[in-house]
Amino acid sequence: MPATFPTTVALRYPVTQTVAIPVDVAEFLDGTEQRWRTADGLQGFELTFPDVPLADLADLRTFWNTVKGRFDSGFSFTFQGTSYADLGLEADDFTEVEAKAEKTSVTVKMRQTVTHGTYTGTPVAAYPALYGAVVGQRPFTAKPKWLTTRNDLASGPRYAWAERTAAKWAWTIEHPCLTAAELAARLAFFIAQGGKLRGFSFTDPNTGVTHANCRLDMDSLAVRWLGAGQCSVTVEIAEYLV
Repeated sequence: MPATFPTTVALRYPVTQTVAIPVDVAEFLDGTEQRWRTADGLQGFELTFPDVPLADLADLRTFWNTVKGRFDSGFSFTFQGTSYADLGLEADDFTEVEAKAEKTSVTVKMRQTVTHGTYTGTPVAAYPALYGAVVGQRPFTAKPKWLTTRNDLASGPRYAWAERTAAKWAWTIEHPCLTAAELAARLAFFIAQGGKLRGFSFTDPNTGVTHANCRLDMDSLAVRWLGAGQCSVTVEIAEYLV
C-alpha cells in the first residue's frame, strides 16, 4: 500500500477541508436540550482536478488501483504544511469526466479513519468577532422560530397551542473571504466548543441583542480553500432555551 497520496499530481483550488466532531442532540418541546459527543474528531478532504491532461492523472489512477478504492486506509496526505495520517478514500469508483478534448476532470474525497491531533481546547464564553463587533460577512441569515402543535379538523377549524414561551433563534454566519489567520480562529473555536456540544453567547448584529444560550448547529466545519491564503466557511448557530 502506498504511504502517501501521490505528490506528482499538482493540487488545484478550491480544496475543501472538513473537521468533523459528531454530537447527538436531544431537543425537547420546551426548547431545552441534552447533548453528548458520539465520536472522535476526524479530518476529511475533497480535492478537485478540473480539465487535467489525461497523462497527468496516470499516477492518481495507479494510486487508486493500489489502494483498491475504499479498501485500504492508512495513507497520508500533506496539505498547508501539515501531514494527515490514516486516510481512506470515500469511493470505490474512479470517475473521469472528459468535457474537453484530451482534458478530464476528477474529484477525490478522503477522510481519516483514525483520529490524530488534539481536538480539544478552552471553551469561550462568546462567539469570536472578526474585528471590533463584526461577527460575520454578508450574506447573513437570522431565523426566529416558534413551535406550534396543532390539530386541523377536516371541517376547517384548527386547535393549536404553543409549546414554547419564546421563539428560538438560529443564524447562518457567512465568511466568504477569510485569511488563513482569521480561519484559524474559527477552527479553534469549533474544536474548543466540541462542535455542537458546548454553549456560548451570540450577539445578533442586526438587533444588537445578546442571546446567552447558543451553540453551533453543525457536526462538521467545512473550509473551502479558494487559494493559498484565501478561505471561505459557513457557520450555523442555534439558540437553546433554559
